[in-house]
Amino acid sequence: KHLDLMAGIIVSKLPSNAWEGKVLPGALLKVYATYPMSMSLSGGKLRGVLVNASLETPQKWLDWETPLDEQCRSSLSIMSINSVSGQQQMIIDVTKKHPLIAIKHLKIIADVLSNDAEVRQINDVEVRGRHCGKYELLFAQNEFGGSVQVKVLHWGTTFTEALWLSALDIIASFPDEVIFTCGCKMGLHLVLNLYIKLLVIQGDIGGAQNIKR
Repeated sequence: KHLDLMAGIIVSKLPSNAWEGKVLPGALLKVYATYPMSMSLSGGKLRGVLVNASLETPQKWLDWETPLDEQCRSSLSIMSINSVSGQQQMIIDVTKKHPLIAIKHLKIIADVLSNDAEVRQINDVEVRGRHCGKYELLFAQNEFGGSVQVKVLHWGTTFTEALWLSALDIIASFPDEVIFTCGCKMGLHLVLNLYIKLLVIQGDIGGAQNIKR
């Protein structure tokens, strides 16, 4: 209650706009980073102040550690290994209650997706839950004058559908006031570029059925 009272007093002292560059919004953002579960975000003006303060100093906001950051990192790490582990819902819970904190982890989501689409081994396509588009058979001449069949695999030829769908659900769970503002400075473009790249590659190699969902 004391924290909410303090936040309310600070917000009431700020104008509705043109407060950028002032000290109080940044200080309020730092307090929120330290005690996120203790600060009520029901007030629209308070949410707006925090969002805009994070946009003023995006790198500081990314660097500041909050009590929920480790939970987000841990959930994403588990999700990268087991995409049906239920970690997706845990992250979505954070995006709904504390979207400003969850948005800090878009670059980790991008790393998880990028690593998933890497070909780790030749029989990667046989792993359950992974999809693979196939090139037409290629043949190369060997040193003895004969020919050998070549299987071409590179980034984007294989991917785990459940993981990529889960990441989309997480992105869609962010409120518009955060994803379309802070997202632009905190890695949303990296995530979206990966989806576009994957769609193009799967389309090029005949994997349209793998991306129809």
